[in-house]
Amino acid sequence: DGGDMEDLASALARMAVGDAAVATRADEAVRPLVHLLELGSKRGKQEAAGALRCLCAVGDQMKYAVAREGAFEPLVKLLSTGTIKAKEEALSVLWQLVAMMAESNVDVNVSPGPAADIAALLTSGVETVAAAAAGILKLCAIAEA
Repeated sequence: DGGDMEDLASALARMAVGDAAVATRADEAVRPLVHLLELGSKRGKQEAAGALRCLCAVGDQMKYAVAREGAFEPLVKLLSTGTIKAKEEALSVLWQLVAMMAESNVDVNVSPGPAADIAALLTSGVETVAAAAAGILKLCAIAEA
């Protein structure tokens, strides 16, 4: 059920932070986490974004897995629908993905709708959220140049 998926995402995030070996073998969990991002409850989406943040911190291989599974769009959607914590988690994952793409010379194309969602966070009143949003927009601008 949904509560079990939320608890699983939360546990995976805690394990990935504590043990890089766990995180590197967790790439099979990325697809279910993206699914939870798309269809989960508010808590489930927040936990999924948190788990993806921890997994992305392991390295580029995990970031590629997250990008490949289509996490970008549901993460951007979470920016306008999630709790403050969910937004912070989503921004952290997006920051890591966009930075990896920019470093790898991969085009970072953000369509107007998601770009507007990210830009709206600049005035969210939450300093960490606004700073992360500014960083993502800056990375997108650099990649476009």
